[in-house]
Amino acid sequence: HPHTQKWTGRLWWNLLGARGFKKSERIITISNSTRRDLCQYLVVPKEKVDVIYPFVSTQFHPPSPYATVAERKAIADKYNLPEKYILFVSTLERRKNITSLLRAFSMARKMGNLEHSLVLVGQPGWLYQDVYRTIEALDIREQVILPGYVPEADLPGLYRAADLFAFLSDYEGFGFPVLEAMASGVPVLTSNTSSLPEVVGQAGMMVPPQDVEQAAAQMVQILTDTDLHAEMIQHGLEQARRFSRVQFQQKILAV
Repeated sequence: HPHTQKWTGRLWWNLLGARGFKKSERIITISNSTRRDLCQYLVVPKEKVDVIYPFVSTQFHPPSPYATVAERKAIADKYNLPEKYILFVSTLERRKNITSLLRAFSMARKMGNLEHSLVLVGQPGWLYQDVYRTIEALDIREQVILPGYVPEADLPGLYRAADLFAFLSDYEGFGFPVLEAMASGVPVLTSNTSSLPEVVGQAGMMVPPQDVEQAAAQMVQILTDTDLHAEMIQHGLEQARRFSRVQFQQKILAV
């Protein structure tokens, strides 16, 4: 996806990155998708590469029934959030395909008569101007909230208060925000590309990242079907438990 990179990034991968991979004795990747890419694009021998899935902090967990209301209010007050919102967490850069997410969100609000806002958590990264231009073009300034960078201590509360986590990235080596969302008890809508199917498994909804209409339809379905919403939460929690610290440590030591 060279269109998502600045010339400095492309130079690094083509020159310095490729040399580093050739010189290394062993390579550990965090997904089978990344392993395939290394072998295909940088001609790394398969036997040189091990796949070890990472994990997320235990602070990402579903809300306690006793703390839900208080926690929601504290987070909402701190970041001026509405009661209902769809969440995205990552750097605001072109690779994350946020423009498609914005178009799908705008369409979903009309299709399903949704009252949700879209909260885009993250600091601006490479080529982020597309995001602001798309918000203006769609005239959804009032429905999109941009809190910028959020300290890690506040992220679990932001996840737990969301009704849906939407992540239509074009490419991910792993996709930590998707795992964080599932571990926090939030239904996930994500892309069917790169490593994301490995992370989500059968627990979330997946769509082609550029298929705005399908993404919008899935948003509406998840947010209006209460049985489906609850089922996705349960499956997401089960999927998230498959990525453990102990397993990660054991496999690292084995390599």
